[in-house]
Amino acid sequence: MTHNMPGVDDFEDISCPDFFRLDDKWVLLGISHQRGARYYIGEWDGKQFKPESHHRMNWRGGSVFAPETLLDDKGRRIMWAWVLDRKSGVSSGTMSMPRVLTLSKDKLSLNIEPPKEVEILRYSPIDEKPFTVNHGQSVTLDNIKGTTLEIDITIDPGKAKRFGVKVFSSKDGSEQTPIIIDRNENILQINMSKSSLDKPDYQEFIMQRENPGENMTTQDAPFYVKNGEKVRLRIFLDRSMLEVFANGKQCITQVVYPTQVDAVNIEVFSEDAPIKVEELKSWKLFPSMQW
Repeated sequence: MTHNMPGVDDFEDISCPDFFRLDDKWVLLGISHQRGARYYIGEWDGKQFKPESHHRMNWRGGSVFAPETLLDDKGRRIMWAWVLDRKSGVSSGTMSMPRVLTLSKDKLSLNIEPPKEVEILRYSPIDEKPFTVNHGQSVTLDNIKGTTLEIDITIDPGKAKRFGVKVFSSKDGSEQTPIIIDRNENILQINMSKSSLDKPDYQEFIMQRENPGENMTTQDAPFYVKNGEKVRLRIFLDRSMLEVFANGKQCITQVVYPTQVDAVNIEVFSEDAPIKVEELKSWKLFPSMQW
């Protein structure tokens, strides 16, 4: 590489490298062992790679590691990653959802979407009517609940600055995992502080300990919502796995371990101003592997 990018530390390596072309740009996908999955976009002259942008695909508290891609028979660049386990303390884990990667309009970042084929796994569809969530309100969905679900929700945030969806939520609220859009901080956040009464340690895997002894309670991914822009979240739940695709331009993955039998509820909330849920659909999901 001709040079590194701002926000990348000297101790970060580039392992599990995957170098491929998207349109007229080149992408270097890989990891740093301390901080997990990431990618560069830039120019390649046959001898040197000149990076023009750098983005994470894993953030402090996360465990998305060792990404790889393949080109399918439709010409799509499809990525998956190794999501490390939090409980066992050994090199276990599972594969992430597949992600279809395309180049954004400004050619400085990747669009990230689930492949259409995941729709084959759907059954028991539910389509909710539009509704409003008021300031300080959290609405529990009566018809949508479970731990293996796909949820597709479109929200008009209006003037709201912090809002989102709670998943794996118990009736008494002792366990819950909020997915938060924070427009003040320009982040998409998964809050793990009440995800499990077992209190897994979210500091050891992947991330270098910048603050020794600190247990991470959130994973924060950059996510900017323009004025007037709506937020579409595609949320996939698979017992201990949570993956969120946001507006086709960001994806965040988290492992959580709810213990309560009734930690199956889904809530839509807003902290500071009314939001409109314009569309809300859900499906239960068959296993992708039946054996």
